[in-house]
Amino acid sequence: MEVKTGVSDEWIDAFGVNVKAVPAYNVNKFSPYGVPFHPSQMGGVGFVFKVGEMIFYHTGDTDFIPEMDGLYVDLMLIPVGGTYFMIYEEAHAIEKK
Repeated sequence: MEVKTGVSDEWIDAFGVNVKAVPAYNVNKFSPYGVPFHPSQMGGVGFVFKVGEMIFYHTGDTDFIPEMDGLYVDLMLIPVGGTYFMIYEEAHAIEKK
């Protein structure tokens, strides 16, 4: 197995698919200690994939964050559940932005 590494916002080629990691973190989901479940300092990521002319975005465990502004994608994959990532209403609101 070949392992590819990259830094956030850098496109890499992974077996013919262009991939870049983008930030993913919580801004309104907190542990009982008042700390975000996934603070930005932990370096969590989502992924943008470019396959042919289509661009896909898997947000990862995140809330709606400023880094999502300006991303153009054809299909966004958003985990929904509420504990560590968005609730349905938050995910639905993204399409209006």
